[in-house]
Amino acid sequence: MGEVAIGLCHEIHSTLEVILNHAALLEAFVRRKASDEEAVVEEERIEGIRREVRKVQAIIARLVEMSQKGDYATREYLSGAQMADLAPRAEEAASGDLAGLRILVVDDDLGVCTSLRDVLAQEGCAVTIAGGGMEALRWLEQEAFDLVLSDVVMPDLDGYDLFMEVRKKGDTPVILMTGYYYDKDHVIKRSRMEGVQNVIFKKPIDPVRLKELIRQQCRRRARARA
Repeated sequence: MGEVAIGLCHEIHSTLEVILNHAALLEAFVRRKASDEEAVVEEERIEGIRREVRKVQAIIARLVEMSQKGDYATREYLSGAQMADLAPRAEEAASGDLAGLRILVVDDDLGVCTSLRDVLAQEGCAVTIAGGGMEALRWLEQEAFDLVLSDVVMPDLDGYDLFMEVRKKGDTPVILMTGYYYDKDHVIKRSRMEGVQNVIFKKPIDPVRLKELIRQQCRRRARARA
């Protein structure tokens, strides 16, 4: 059964690689051809594909571990019938937590700032809030941050301008967030062309997705520095 599991995982990984490659090609096509309104919707769907692929990858990793160690739990799925529990173990999930990260949250809505601060503080993050882009720049002069989480539309400095200023100072990742699908000032489009990896659409923000995006960005930065 272990050999079957390993072979199955290999085949599934190959299929997932094709899916992700096509998703990347589709995303590039959308950015070239779609209008701003169409692009933000379609890129959200593409991110949904990647999110579900990551779930499958986590299950595959768990299956490989089970096949190698022979250590697993079961749960009932029909009366009297058991199935192996493929959910990632709690300690595996904890290994990717956010404890100790220094995050700068920027939004001209104080309620958004404080709510995000509370969500991230529960994960052990050290969170600083700024009520606008200019205040964020002052904080960035004083302290080092692992990540900047910023609104797109702000009265003094929009998300694109803030991202460009952050990039001048180093490699601190930036995640942009917006409640708008229509990017009339092309802030999101310009930011992506310059290298922004993630944009969160729709407020209120899904905390689970936000945390995962922060993990991805910080892991990417750590790999680049290694």
